[in-house]
Amino acid sequence: MQFGAYRVGITGGIGSGKSTVTTQLKSLGAGVIDADAISRHLTSSHGEAMNAIVEKFGDEYQLADGSLDRSRMRELVFNQKDRRKELEQILHPLIQNEMKNQFETMKKNGIKLVVFDLPLLAESSKWRKNLDKIIVVDCSVETQVSRVLTRDVQNNNRTTPMTRDLVINIIASQASRIDRLKLADVIILNDEITRQQLNDEIGQISEYLSPI
Repeated sequence: MQFGAYRVGITGGIGSGKSTVTTQLKSLGAGVIDADAISRHLTSSHGEAMNAIVEKFGDEYQLADGSLDRSRMRELVFNQKDRRKELEQILHPLIQNEMKNQFETMKKNGIKLVVFDLPLLAESSKWRKNLDKIIVVDCSVETQVSRVLTRDVQNNNRTTPMTRDLVINIIASQASRIDRLKLADVIILNDEITRQQLNDEIGQISEYLSPI
């Protein structure tokens, strides 16, 4: 992928608070391209990826409205590595193409700072070489588990609820904390701090990224 503006990648494990940081950066004027949001769109009712997913995995992974049964698929792919790779082979090219399109639109609109929200940044070397800076949002595994389970209860809309074991499996399938931190130009330690403290830190980071 070819880029031409200041590009910041942000990553972190599930439950790290990465999305909270990204949302705050957006409120401070950054353009945001969210890989997870694109994935959700691709797997929504009539989403571009759904025909290939149903063909590969079967009708049982499609809800009545035609969208992906995300909780059922999550349980499958985070327990069977080969099935996860099959899903990634369908989704990743579509996600990358849409991210490129969104970036080109932002560039044409004069947005000078673009944040790429990339959960799998540490796992993908092709992304890293196209970024000017990398932010890693970090916290303890226990904090990750607690946040994910709390969020799941609050959402209360899954056909299959998250369990502690499933969250641990998801964390184990992602890059380790050490591997993510090795990539970081900026580290946000999002453990035992208030939302105001987090926002203050994000504000300082935004200023650091603003000579652009």
